[in-house]
Amino acid sequence: MSSIRVAERYAKSLLDLSIESNEVKDVYKDMKALKQGLQSSELRNLLKSPIIQSNVKNQILDKLFTSAFQPLTMKFLTLVTQKGRENVLDQIVSAFFELYNEYKGITNVTLTSAIALDKAMVDKIALQLEKSNSTRENVTIETKINPDIIGGYILEFDNKQYDASIRGKFQRLRKELSR
Repeated sequence: MSSIRVAERYAKSLLDLSIESNEVKDVYKDMKALKQGLQSSELRNLLKSPIIQSNVKNQILDKLFTSAFQPLTMKFLTLVTQKGRENVLDQIVSAFFELYNEYKGITNVTLTSAIALDKAMVDKIALQLEKSNSTRENVTIETKINPDIIGGYILEFDNKQYDASIRGKFQRLRKELSR
C-alpha cells in the first residue's frame, strides 16, 4: 500500500476519533504543533531511522509532547510508532489538515500579488471566491508578494492556479504570437 494511502487512513481515523470525542479543535492544535516539530531534521531522522526501536521513539515522543498534547493525540502517536508507520508521520499530518479543512468547509488560498494588498481587497477576493462555487464555503487567504509578476495577482488553491498577473498575460501573448 502506498504511503499516501496509509497516511490518509491514519489521518481519517484520527479526525474521526477527535470528532467522536469532541476534541477536534484540540487535536488540530496538536497537529499544528507536531507539524512544527517535524520541521526539525533531528526529529524527522529519528522517526525515519530503522535502527531505533519503536519503544525508544515512543519514549522520546512522550518526553517531547506529553505535557502539551491531548491524551488522544499521544495515544495516536503511540499507535503510529507501534505499527511502524512513524516514517510517514509528516504525510499523516498533511493528510489530517486536508481532511480537517474538508470537514470544516475551508479552502486555503494563496494570493500572490506584486504589491501588498489591503485587507479590504483581500476580503473582496475571498468573498468572490466563496460566491464562485469553486471553493468550499469558507476561504482563508495567505498573501505573498512577488514583484516579478508586475501587477495583478495569482490565486492558487486545490491544485489549481488562476493567473491574472501582467507577467502571465505577457507570457500568454508571447505564446500566441510565436505560433
